[in-house]
Amino acid sequence: IKLTNKGIAVIYSSVNSLVDNLGEKKVLVLLEKMGDDYTVFHGVHWRFPKKIGGFRDAETDFLIIHPSKGFLILEVKGIHRIIIEGRKWKAPTYDMIDPYEKQQANSNMLMTFLRDKIPEMRGKYYCSCFGVCFTEIEENQYNLGPIANEFNTVYKGDLNDFEEKINSLYEYYSKISRYDSLSRGLIERIKN
Repeated sequence: IKLTNKGIAVIYSSVNSLVDNLGEKKVLVLLEKMGDDYTVFHGVHWRFPKKIGGFRDAETDFLIIHPSKGFLILEVKGIHRIIIEGRKWKAPTYDMIDPYEKQQANSNMLMTFLRDKIPEMRGKYYCSCFGVCFTEIEENQYNLGPIANEFNTVYKGDLNDFEEKINSLYEYYSKISRYDSLSRGLIERIKN
């Protein structure tokens, strides 16, 4: 499903991922307001072969692509409270994987997956970053672990200037290295 109006971000969502999660719904509304340079996929799943045989499945809530900024994987947590015990994360009603560890690995695997599928991406370096968005937690009240920091975390208060926060995520990661830009044609290939 393609959701778009001229001048705003182009959103792609599969029928299976139509938003029923309130946190993701909030973020989707904000992503729709971003400029039309952004291409956004919701409910993204990919599968790639493991080196030792078999396959590994990966997923993220949102994959945001910008031609000059690169790829941003955004995991959304619409929870009011979390419990962190060592490397174990818990919401009030369920256990979860550390979203930072998960999406850091996914951002690396995404590049491997895309380079395998799209030969013209080989030998190029694209920014592939990640963030975690807590739509109901006002500020850092927890020790979120060694991967989490103010640059790759979006809190409820950041939703007021969401596009600026997304741009600061890209900026944080782009300071690490120089990256290639993505052409519109390449983004079209990624969509397919």
